[in-house]
Amino acid sequence: MSTPFKCILMLLSLLFLGFYKPEKRTVYTGTVTIDPKYKDEIAYLNIEFRDHKKAVAGNMLQQDCSFRITTKANKELDIYYTGMGIGDTYLQTVKPTDKDSVFLSFKIPKEYQKKAGKAICPKCNKQDKTITIAYGFKSIVIYAENQPPYTTYEGYGKEEVYDGGCNSSEISAKFFCKRDAIKF
Repeated sequence: MSTPFKCILMLLSLLFLGFYKPEKRTVYTGTVTIDPKYKDEIAYLNIEFRDHKKAVAGNMLQQDCSFRITTKANKELDIYYTGMGIGDTYLQTVKPTDKDSVFLSFKIPKEYQKKAGKAICPKCNKQDKTITIAYGFKSIVIYAENQPPYTTYEGYGKEEVYDGGCNSSEISAKFFCKRDAIKF
């Protein structure tokens, strides 16, 4: 190769690399604290980071109840846990950060604040659109009202409930927010 060609190639390479900005990634490490009576419930528990309900990163909880997840940190992400017999359960939202690593700690099952007898949604911090989740035969349909992306039911007690299906665990979600369409 001729010297002028090598110089041009090197200049183009430097220009290209000068505009290339590598993706910023953050390592999220953490622990889950669980009441000893539910210790068997966490086998195969998965912690997931989601962007608009789409999983972007996740990892299985280790035997010592720790996790390590690497993902882009350029937008808000919702954190859920899920597992065998445990539906998607919202934990919290993490905001964008320029830190290289972030430590998180969760308690499962989470205890939620209530106002006027209704659970306060951990995402929107309101209770006016939260309803109880009913599992198994408690959720037999008497009246159904279809409202995308979910269906709510009126149970035997005439209260509005979200149908959680047949499978449940002691650490499954207990409430549903109609505003955010999340189980918590």
